[in-house]
Amino acid sequence: MDEIMDLQPSKTTFKHYLLFLSGQFVSMLGSNVAQFVIVWWVTLETKSAVYLSIASFAAFTPFLVLAPFTGVFADRWNRKILIGVTDLLQALIALIIITLFWLNGISIWTLIVLMAIRGIFQAFQAPAVSTLIPLMVPSDKLSRINGLNFLLSGVVGFIGPVIAAMMLEMWAIHEILWLDVATFLIAAVPLIIIKIPTVKMGIDGRKTSFTRDFIDGLAFIKNARGLIALLMTAMMINFLAMPLDVLFPYYIKFIHQGEASELAFIIAASQIGMLLGGLLMSIIRGFRRKMF
Repeated sequence: MDEIMDLQPSKTTFKHYLLFLSGQFVSMLGSNVAQFVIVWWVTLETKSAVYLSIASFAAFTPFLVLAPFTGVFADRWNRKILIGVTDLLQALIALIIITLFWLNGISIWTLIVLMAIRGIFQAFQAPAVSTLIPLMVPSDKLSRINGLNFLLSGVVGFIGPVIAAMMLEMWAIHEILWLDVATFLIAAVPLIIIKIPTVKMGIDGRKTSFTRDFIDGLAFIKNARGLIALLMTAMMINFLAMPLDVLFPYYIKFIHQGEASELAFIIAASQIGMLLGGLLMSIIRGFRRKMF
């Protein structure tokens, strides 16, 4: 036996996960507002679709490249510490950006570098957060919780841009970005309170290597019926949709002479499908025919 857990999914761990999820919802909302504000600033400052693309590439590439490896680390490290530290580091990046805006010392390339660094932290945090579901949620509630996660993501994507556009009418960018820092601190409260299952050494005193765990993960993807097809479909959809998502601000501002409020409305409207899908999944108890 390679690994054991000191906790199994139960009513207590489920309650702790819901508390954790509430903090993550607040944190995601603050980050969504900050992302909208920063993207809008890049749009106005550079007036360039190329810079918008570079900024998005810098923000997402670290996650895409590192996630397959950081997922293995998430299974081997203390998840509570990993999530807390990466949250703290992301808040630190936000503070640096706030300071640079306040001092009028921000530049597009400085911002791109900082967003890339933040993307690295997110690449470590996201797998740790996602692995909490099977560890803390009883199997009979997995479908609903996955649906709830998608629903909350849709809510964040729906109201975040609207809040950001409203705040842009009243406050400077560095003032709005304090919301990101505040929500990180709020999310830290339930993280401190709850107990998260930890992975311990097996009873035979041995633990598999990083390479072995990584290979096992690839083998699971290969052997799970339909999973590769699902991943390829998701990859193709994202590949086709990403250019439109990235260039929305440029189209709205310089092609249609719109403002932040129009961009917020379009982004919010694009989240309706996720809202409905997440709501449906959170209501349905489960599927009779499951592929994995």
